[in-house]
Amino acid sequence: METLLLLSDKQVQDFLINGYLILQPTSLDENFHSTIFTQAQSIFAKDGNPGNNILPRIPQLQNVFDDPVIKGALISLLGSNYTMQPHRHAHLTSPGTKVQHWHKDSYFGYRKSLRHHQLRYIMAMYYPQDTTMEMGPTAIKPQSQYNMMEPKIGSHHKTLENPNKKNDDQHDIYLVCTAGTVVLIHYDIVHRGTANRTNDSHRFMFKFQFNRLEEPTQPTWNHDPTNAYYDAADAGLLQPIVKHVWNWMIGRAIILQQLPIDQDITTWKTQLNNEDGKIRLNAAYNLAMNNEYNILIEQLYKRNEIVRLEAAYALTACRYNKDVIAELQAVLKREEKNESIAYCIAFIFSEMGSTALDTLPLLIHIVETSHSWLVKQYCCEALGTIQVNEQQYIDMVVQCLTNVLVDRDQQKNPKEASHVRFTAALSMAKLGAKASQAIPSLKDALYLDQNRYKGQLIVESNSKGKTYLTSGDSGYLSRNQRSSLSMNHPLSAINEITSMENLIDTKFIKYSGKGDAKAWLLQTMNQFKQYGLRRLEQFQAIPFLLEDTAYSWYTQNKQLIINFERFANLFLKQYSSTSSTIQNNIPVETVAPSIIAPNFLPTSHLQQTIVDEIIKKPTYFRGSKDDVHDWLEKLEQRFKMAKWNDEEKLQYISIHLQDDAYRWWTQTSTTIKSWSLFTEAVTKAFGSTKVQELAFE
Repeated sequence: METLLLLSDKQVQDFLINGYLILQPTSLDENFHSTIFTQAQSIFAKDGNPGNNILPRIPQLQNVFDDPVIKGALISLLGSNYTMQPHRHAHLTSPGTKVQHWHKDSYFGYRKSLRHHQLRYIMAMYYPQDTTMEMGPTAIKPQSQYNMMEPKIGSHHKTLENPNKKNDDQHDIYLVCTAGTVVLIHYDIVHRGTANRTNDSHRFMFKFQFNRLEEPTQPTWNHDPTNAYYDAADAGLLQPIVKHVWNWMIGRAIILQQLPIDQDITTWKTQLNNEDGKIRLNAAYNLAMNNEYNILIEQLYKRNEIVRLEAAYALTACRYNKDVIAELQAVLKREEKNESIAYCIAFIFSEMGSTALDTLPLLIHIVETSHSWLVKQYCCEALGTIQVNEQQYIDMVVQCLTNVLVDRDQQKNPKEASHVRFTAALSMAKLGAKASQAIPSLKDALYLDQNRYKGQLIVESNSKGKTYLTSGDSGYLSRNQRSSLSMNHPLSAINEITSMENLIDTKFIKYSGKGDAKAWLLQTMNQFKQYGLRRLEQFQAIPFLLEDTAYSWYTQNKQLIINFERFANLFLKQYSSTSSTIQNNIPVETVAPSIIAPNFLPTSHLQQTIVDEIIKKPTYFRGSKDDVHDWLEKLEQRFKMAKWNDEEKLQYISIHLQDDAYRWWTQTSTTIKSWSLFTEAVTKAFGSTKVQELAFE
């Protein structure tokens, strides 16, 4: 066995400041990387993107993360007990791919208003081929990992502050690299994929995510004790943040060198309102590290969310101050029903770890009684990071997390509840063997829950942090398939889909209350089949499928909607005069298209079959990836056999569109009123070589 190559003090400090580290495996040769590249090309060509199942499809990828350099770096940054997350992805940048927007990744599709300055999550990006500037390398913004940004799930990431200022571009790093390069990045660093300007060169990047399972108590890298005190003077405005995280990672309290003068306090307090986010954070951390915590606690009451979040981040640096913890606990007791304050304090306790042990009873009480999913989420996270050892506390925490995981009322708020259950599963994984008493209940939770990421975390919670399950889509497998680790779920073929909401936003057409309700419902059910969504997932998708007046109708009637069949029945009663064709006792997964078939269906059995086949098995067109002329010719032949007129063709055209074509249709459908206008528009959009090269974004 090769000796692990741990990072040096300087490498760890550079990572904390800049947010990335470029490494080269030592145990893998050029032939290995070439083989990975060839395998990826073959899989993408035959099956499309395997999504989270990329590791079972190319199991040799595990060798990358077992390499002494890469594994040594992960241990150095995340501790000896870390785990590979179930979400992993192969990114393919093909010729003609456009540049992405600057963004921070979401946490598995979930909202996380407060991210982590302390090093809990890392992404590893592996490049199996030489990557040139023309091939579209990943671009990153160094030192952006502490910027205030929040992802808006289902659309481009929303920035609370613009990370793309013109005078900041000169500092961007483009990861031009040789085959085999692995880049470790702070999970929250701002990054994007750039444009591939080549004619025939494909660029693969395999993204894997890792997270810490234990709170740090001592350095896990090649640490020189004489460097224990690190002032982080080379970090600029990030100095107090980096200094705090460094001390957290080596397990020591920050000792004040001297008391600040009043002028410093006045300046920092004024800077809390500065327009520059880095200046505000610098001031907040300086106040926290100089025991001026009352000023920051006052900030938690401000109406501006950014101000509250920055104060919460800084207050985590007061972990060893018992007065701060007591004061925050008192505020949380008073304000537990005030979501904007309560979730900030729950986050602070989750980052403080074992020093917040006395808050456990309060946190458990809030998990059990709060109606705020956001507050419950951060309380569940704290139950994992506090990492109790006394049996009485272990029993309390395990029981609380188990109740969250097996909550059978999850359908009332499927999206929000899923966020909480995922966090509870991760906290249970952090408890490891201490949670063994919960195994029977965890098995029930595994069967009950459709969250594909939570499924693996539940398994990991019973394996002392070691990964039993290699399939990231485990949560989607049927009960008799859960033990088949290489099983590929249909969802895994969807490129860059990490959440139900994201899937709906990118692959489905939403209904606003206008238009043919029957046609929309038919199309939606066909897409459910196409993407392999089962009954519970179909039900969970409902709020994301509706907008405008239709969504308002849903919110007024959601107490009556207990499953998708009930939704379909009420929906058609509201928006269609002939809704009685779908009955409440018909399972959605077996609804034949003919049940809600168009009014023009022919009477002959042959023509009925042809129409059903057109709807069940569409002739898909993916836009820039396909020849629009060939597609139209094949489609017209099928329409001719079904004897559809132009109006009927246009009514059901959307079920034949995918990817670029589907997105184009969602933006142009309101302006196209006839079949001839459609054929003209789609040919113009995708028929020219120029347009195909520019690939609809």
